Amino acid sequence: MKSLHHFLVSLTFSAIAFVQGSPRIAVLCMLVGWLVDADHEIDHFIYTRRFVLNPLKLGEALSRQWHGTLYIPLHGWEFLYLILIASSVYNFSFLIALSYGCHLVMDILGNGIKIFEMSVFVRWSRGWKRQFDTDSWF
Repeated sequence: MKSLHHFLVSLTFSAIAFVQGSPRIAVLCMLVGWLVDADHEIDHFIYTRRFVLNPLKLGEALSRQWHGTLYIPLHGWEFLYLILIASSVYNFSFLIALSYGCHLVMDILGNGIKIFEMSVFVRWSRGWKRQFDTDSWF
């Protein structure tokens, strides 16, 4: 998924939070919905030994070259669960979970990633190898 799309969706949730009088929640919505793609820089650096360091191109570092592994350590259903639990326990906005969850779903739909590949545990258990069977979402 293009970084611009993630930015626009995150900006929407941030705007809602800001209008509701929660500037801190607005910032968190941007962090978890858009800047989470900074972890693509880790994958890119592993293979090229250089960083892209362009905030408008976050997440696109590996779009032109694919190496068969998929680390992206900040992309995982596990983090969505933690955000949902924290929002319940600490009574903060559900918008943060929506922003992050939308990011994951947009990556699944836009990048052909399987639903279970969006789990850090699943990627780790497979040795970080990306599965290329696109016949199924699972």
